[in-house]
Amino acid sequence: MKQETDLYRGMVLVRSILRMDPRCPDYVDGSPQGFWASLRLGAMVFPVYLIQMLAGQTQDPAATNSEPVFWLAFQALLYALGWLVFPVIMDPVTRILGCHDRWQRYIIGFNWLHLPLAAVLLPIVLLSTVGGTPMQALALPVLMAAVAFMGYHGFVARQMLGVDTITAVGLVILELLVSLMVNNGIPTALGY
Repeated sequence: MKQETDLYRGMVLVRSILRMDPRCPDYVDGSPQGFWASLRLGAMVFPVYLIQMLAGQTQDPAATNSEPVFWLAFQALLYALGWLVFPVIMDPVTRILGCHDRWQRYIIGFNWLHLPLAAVLLPIVLLSTVGGTPMQALALPVLMAAVAFMGYHGFVARQMLGVDTITAVGLVILELLVSLMVNNGIPTALGY
């Protein structure tokens, strides 16, 4: 029953974010349970990420030089790091910005924002894997989804942390750099 309540509350929050409702912070479950529920969302979104990684693997078998089980475990580790590194980095950043008291609700909103992103990316990824469309041909819809995600992320930063637009843009860029480091930098450094 608790998971259904968490999902419902998260969906209400997502709806308010997508509508760019300035009252969206009111919909955040700021309790520790709400925070952990937003992190558990990563498990719901993981299959979309995995399908996307498998699509890249299928279209470019030379993309990995390891056993499939090791590759899968490595992708799962990168995914988990992606969900954990940014919140950890944001802890001291929000202290510096003077909005640490709103850090938790920001991370909750940011985490829930991944649900609509996954919903948009899933058909694109399925077109690639099931439909046989090369991922390169789907670059424009993926780019559009990424730009929309960054725009909504900026909105979440402004509303949840109460920062100005320039600071919100800086936080979006910081998250993008962290994401690139985790998803591209680590595999490159390790030769994958």
